[in-house]
Amino acid sequence: MGGWGIGQRRSMFNIPRYDILATDFCLLDSFIMHNSPDPSNPDVNSGFCLLYSAFHLFSYCFISFNPVNFKSMKDRPVFINVPYNMVEKNLHRILHLNVGVEIYFENNMLHDINVEDVRELGRKLEALNIACTVHAPFMDLSPGGYDREVRNITKDKLKKTVQLAGELNAKGVVCHPGYDKWRFDGNETLWLESSIGTWTEVLKEAKKDMPVMVENIFEETPDTLIALLDYFHNKNLWFCFDTGHFNLFSKASIDTWLLPLQKSIREMHLHDNHGTMDEHLPIGRGTFPFRELKSFIKRLHPIIYTIEPHGESAVEESIKNLKEFLS
Repeated sequence: MGGWGIGQRRSMFNIPRYDILATDFCLLDSFIMHNSPDPSNPDVNSGFCLLYSAFHLFSYCFISFNPVNFKSMKDRPVFINVPYNMVEKNLHRILHLNVGVEIYFENNMLHDINVEDVRELGRKLEALNIACTVHAPFMDLSPGGYDREVRNITKDKLKKTVQLAGELNAKGVVCHPGYDKWRFDGNETLWLESSIGTWTEVLKEAKKDMPVMVENIFEETPDTLIALLDYFHNKNLWFCFDTGHFNLFSKASIDTWLLPLQKSIREMHLHDNHGTMDEHLPIGRGTFPFRELKSFIKRLHPIIYTIEPHGESAVEESIKNLKEFLS
């Protein structure tokens, strides 16, 4: 597996020392538990059992009394989108930011991923009490496409993503539904019929307690998503509302979108832009009407809120603005 570079990332991320040590204790504990003989086995050398017990007690005491409140992290509704290949090397940073992580699986790497590596990442996240969701690949994919081969490739990638999300014990999987009026020439029925076949197969791969969500992208109105979600009512297909995409493409009001879909919402992607390109700015830096959204959120059941910053400089401001927005 290679080393985790214990304590070496402090200067890179400017993280307090107790965060580094707490992270390392959790990761070492996970490593010992999953890569050493079972200490409960009577055939195991008693010296190892004593060493493990002493380490576990020390790490538990350290984590219990240091300022990082691990138990609160899974209750945090704020998540940050991070590509899969960047998650492990940024565990210290994620821990310090006190957020969950939405793991993005990119198209070309998906089928080269080692499932055991994903399981191990899931164990590390669990050891650190960092909750996760998953964002499925989307480039060139079309769940409701006309071409059968394109749909089959799409189904394979989405099913694989859902399987990996299960290995991570993810709280949900966000997918792009793929409708826009230009590519489908306004033929919503064609898209819907093809979509039903795709999502029927994809949902079979999902655990019952892991929602699969479709996110608004190019839709000008919520009509196609309402039709799709109505078909899969009570069948584990849900909605993720993206504020940036709404600001770019919607020709309907927020209420027109959110009132009929409010019972289906399980996540929101919260970022801003000026209505001309998908800038992924921190809340308040563009023209999206967040004041209207906040009044809606106040009467909404608890959901996950995710930021998708497109640059390192925007990370902390995005988190700060989102937490202030939710307070």
